[in-house]
Amino acid sequence: MYPSKFDSQTLTLTAEYLAADRPFPSFQRLANKLSVTRATIYNWRATKPAFELLCQHILLKQALWNRLITEAEYQQRVARLYQV
Repeated sequence: MYPSKFDSQTLTLTAEYLAADRPFPSFQRLANKLSVTRATIYNWRATKPAFELLCQHILLKQALWNRLITEAEYQQRVARLYQV
């Protein structure tokens, strides 16, 4: 087994990634920032409670973006109906 790249900087970098106001955060982008694979992210989520808590924020932001996108698409379709 390889030594883990997880250290105190990992949580700091993850928190910085979440604080950046970028649209649609993802585990792949986080993995790229941390120079690890997406599989490593999922392994850390399963074994590091503090990291999992931060990752829950990614999921919440994704859900929010999905909702906003869906609402915008719905409003656009409704607007088209009233244009006729």
